[in-house]
Amino acid sequence: MLAALIFYDIKLKPSERVKFYKDFYGRRHKVGNKIYVTKGFMEDITYKKPDTSALIVKRGDSLKVVDFLKARKVKYQEFSVIVSSRFFR
Repeated sequence: MLAALIFYDIKLKPSERVKFYKDFYGRRHKVGNKIYVTKGFMEDITYKKPDTSALIVKRGDSLKVVDFLKARKVKYQEFSVIVSSRFFR
């Protein structure tokens, strides 16, 4: 199965970095007894995270991820990799 390995480098101010991560991965926080869940961009995309600033996504989803990174002016590098079809289970 063809996949994409994407490395990204976030050179943003700390407040913008936090906003990026909340938008990208989503957020779950608790206020009193209520739990609030905010969906992130990656909620609907199957991915593996081998390192802090790296992702392995299916080839079809890589364009969506790259567009998200470009829109937020995040530097990235993308590589094609071959993985087993069981990798994303």
